[in-house]
Amino acid sequence: MALASYGNPLIDVERYVPKDFRFSLTYTNILAELAEMAQKQDLTLREFAALNRADIAATVQEYLQYSLVSLTNYIIEHYKPKNLSFSGGVFL
Repeated sequence: MALASYGNPLIDVERYVPKDFRFSLTYTNILAELAEMAQKQDLTLREFAALNRADIAATVQEYLQYSLVSLTNYIIEHYKPKNLSFSGGVFL
């Protein structure tokens, strides 16, 4: 989380955010977009990642946040829990 605060998301991750629990946990679409950005700059993905690590961290952080909010909303809408509790570093 610390590195992400220094960067800006490189892509609009909202289109990849799961809307329910029938999703495949994969990041290949996001990785493909990053590889395309690297190619446009004549860089390998490794070189691109080294130069843009804070922005990549911010992209992953944003994807994680949007995904967790979306899935939490799905749980609330479909299961209507009386209480819902989260803990751990992601939820700080």
